[in-house]
Amino acid sequence: MGGTTPHVVAFCCQNAVTDDLSLTAEARLAYEPEVRVAFLPCSSKVETLGIIKAFEAGAEGVLVFGCDGSHCRMTDGNKRARRIVNHTKKLLAETGIEPTRLSMFTIESGECASFHEAALAMTRRIASLSEAS
Repeated sequence: MGGTTPHVVAFCCQNAVTDDLSLTAEARLAYEPEVRVAFLPCSSKVETLGIIKAFEAGAEGVLVFGCDGSHCRMTDGNKRARRIVNHTKKLLAETGIEPTRLSMFTIESGECASFHEAALAMTRRIASLSEAS
């Protein structure tokens, strides 16, 4: 891990971060190349193995975006995703990877600004971890 610009992967519920809003040309320019987005039908579809594979492929940080609590179309999809993220953080810690390199956020549908803020915060966090190493 390491480089001048942190490589971050974001697993996004397509209902929380709609592809027509978050991937407009202006939005993409605002956060690329730091963040690569993978859309999921629901944040509950994120898996520990997928997160670990993102790290193995060179990601220095991983974000998971789900719908906020009251708006999850799958009722408890965001709660399942949170459990997966928390479990994966424990596994990362056991392998010597800082658990802060993985975060989950819940946002309301179409909140491109919230997505951008979270992505920016993560890239800054990763950059500071890299500097401290």
